[in-house]
Amino acid sequence: MTSLYTRMRTHGTLTETPDEIPDAVFALPSTLNWMRAEAILVSDCALDFNAAQAFYGRVQRKE
Repeated sequence: MTSLYTRMRTHGTLTETPDEIPDAVFALPSTLNWMRAEAILVSDCALDFNAAQAFYGRVQRKE
């Protein structure tokens, strides 16, 4: 099984050649850092599914 990213790096896209596809070297660590930060926030604020449901239940919906 191959990933879409691997296919893009091999074959390119409709508008980009394989050489023009950006390298994900910086994107992956950034994503992991955001995931860690969110996990710390959830842990520190003692959030769970019920707390999130109550919070988002109070958010006004756009009409």
